[in-house]
Amino acid sequence: MNDQIKILDTIIASIKNNPSQFHYRVEISTIGMQGTAINGGIGVMGIANAPGSVGVVGSASGSSTTARIINEGANSEIEKNQQEVLKILNELKMEAQKESPDKNTLSKILEKAISFVPDAIIAVLRLSMGI
Repeated sequence: MNDQIKILDTIIASIKNNPSQFHYRVEISTIGMQGTAINGGIGVMGIANAPGSVGVVGSASGSSTTARIINEGANSEIEKNQQEVLKILNELKMEAQKESPDKNTLSKILEKAISFVPDAIIAVLRLSMGI
């Protein structure tokens, strides 16, 4: 077994055994209160007009249901991306295991991983495969 295959096997096993090692940034923004004006108008207006008025004149918050739906969608996308990375790495492995691996094919397969895999891993794979 050559070094290319050992490196690919190590990376594949690492991702399968510890998928949380990749950190994804998920941004969630919520709108506390939203007003929509139809046929003109201002939408929502809150006014505190009593003498000495202080405090909150209008208040709203995003629901936990909304945040949970967004979180579940993000988790689904992360899982999909990890499966795509594993698929690409297995494609690289299959090509690298051939008697005469085609460097152009290896390079094309590796290009698919650039948006999913950290640059350090791409660099190690390029170096180990001579591409």
